[in-house]
Amino acid sequence: MIKLLFVEDDEDSAYVTRGGLELIGEYDILWAKDGEEAWELFQKDNPDVVVTDIEMPRMNGLELIRRIRETGQTTIIIIESGKTYPKNVVDGFDSGADNYIKKPFLAEELHAQIQAIFRRTLYRTMDSSSQIITSDCIKIGLYRFFFLEEVLELNSGKIKLTAREAGILKMLCDKRNSTVPREEILTAFWDETDYFTSRSLDVFISKLRKYLSKDKSIQIINERGKGLRLETV
Repeated sequence: MIKLLFVEDDEDSAYVTRGGLELIGEYDILWAKDGEEAWELFQKDNPDVVVTDIEMPRMNGLELIRRIRETGQTTIIIIESGKTYPKNVVDGFDSGADNYIKKPFLAEELHAQIQAIFRRTLYRTMDSSSQIITSDCIKIGLYRFFFLEEVLELNSGKIKLTAREAGILKMLCDKRNSTVPREEILTAFWDETDYFTSRSLDVFISKLRKYLSKDKSIQIINERGKGLRLETV
């Protein structure tokens, strides 16, 4: 069973979604009505997946996500919200969310998103294990990238990546100095190639550039109309 923490202050909405997930039969569901209660449950129960609204009393969803990411846990986090303006989506991914689902939605849609993220994580682990036998470390300029641990290391400093950040960086590393089509990345990590997901990819690339910014020889180049390329001098 997948332990899922569902954070939603609207009781009617929570009832419908929880009921739908229970019918699917693959989830042990915890429910919190606000961010503070969710944070307490997260620390106590260590869920596999967190699905959270943004606007809630006591602690909003973005602050909850930041706290979870600060623990270093690779918990899958999905935002469920009716706020779908580009800034809302960007803020959500910046806080550390793995995905963003628009309200209203069916429990089956949420289930499909969760399963897709689990499949990508499993595929990435299997693919990485088959290519690197003695180490899970990739050298990127002055950085060392431990892709199975989802960690970037520079000297004694470490940056903990989200599962999706690590997956995108691994894909760029595998094709270093070659252009990876945007559609290939979007299909691998979002299963879609629309404007909404393309904007999300831009957010992740911006964050990866920031993480790698201490080595000026490293560039992630956006070739307009073609794709993205990781270059190291």
